[in-house]
Amino acid sequence: MDKNDLFNYVEIKGDPTKQEVLDRERFYGYVPSKPLILDFDTYAGLHDSIINDKAILFSEQSLGQNASKEKLKSSISIWEDLDLKLHEIHMLDIPFDDVEEGELTMTPEFEDIIKPVSPFELPIFFNREKRGEVYAELQSICLASSSRNLKDNIKLYAGISLSKLSHEITVCLYHHEIAHTQLDSWKSCNNLLDLETLPILIEEIFASKIDASGRTLEKLRNIRLLELIKFLFIYMATPNMAYSNRIASDGYIKSILQAISLMNIYLTGSGSMKKEIQNYINRIFAEQASVQDMLNHFHSNMDETPKVLQKLKVPR
Repeated sequence: MDKNDLFNYVEIKGDPTKQEVLDRERFYGYVPSKPLILDFDTYAGLHDSIINDKAILFSEQSLGQNASKEKLKSSISIWEDLDLKLHEIHMLDIPFDDVEEGELTMTPEFEDIIKPVSPFELPIFFNREKRGEVYAELQSICLASSSRNLKDNIKLYAGISLSKLSHEITVCLYHHEIAHTQLDSWKSCNNLLDLETLPILIEEIFASKIDASGRTLEKLRNIRLLELIKFLFIYMATPNMAYSNRIASDGYIKSILQAISLMNIYLTGSGSMKKEIQNYINRIFAEQASVQDMLNHFHSNMDETPKVLQKLKVPR
């Protein structure tokens, strides 16, 4: 195999997981995504430079475990401090396991178990099986309308599952998931590969707000960079991975790079620049702009983001 093919994808003939991706894109009305084509020299160089950075390599050690639901709830005020406005979501008012994904049949009985709420009303669960891991998951279910009209599709939320780490890190992971609740429309984000960009940006903004020393932000940034090279390693070892896994991994690689670019602009920018980025986030949440609009505006698309470790680290 030519070295230039090591990071590129070989699709498995008849892979059933491709349909899962197509169905998800159809539900939201997203632009069809394609696996990334990654230049070997560029990404091999980035991979090797990260491997040689001990702070990144050991970033998942000493993550703490003192988080509590009370501390998470107390951090909600940061959204108001940042003047970021969130819209209500649809929450399931029954146990999540009692509902299966599928075609939506709206009945009076079904309507009774759906409640419009603030995303902060979603129950929080600490996942004991994920203790010590960097883990967060938004529990949700997508129900497609039989009308085939995108506007009639509905996404229902049930809760947020988190690993119990340090207060600072868990707070950032929690608000990462809160940000996801605001992106359930194609008007806000129209490509699967960009879907993690804004939540990772929010995660880093919160890190900068709750810890003035910068240590939490640096820790989270290093964890994301380590995550990036783990995907690159898997690509080299498994060129024909399941299509859904490849798209999910590509989405993290693309989003990590784009979120870092936006955050570095935020960190080094003036007060007016920070306000401009916050205003753009509000516009996305309000479906007045998309993540792609924001990336274009701030020249932070993946192709425009440096793949040099020094420029991906937190600015000093």
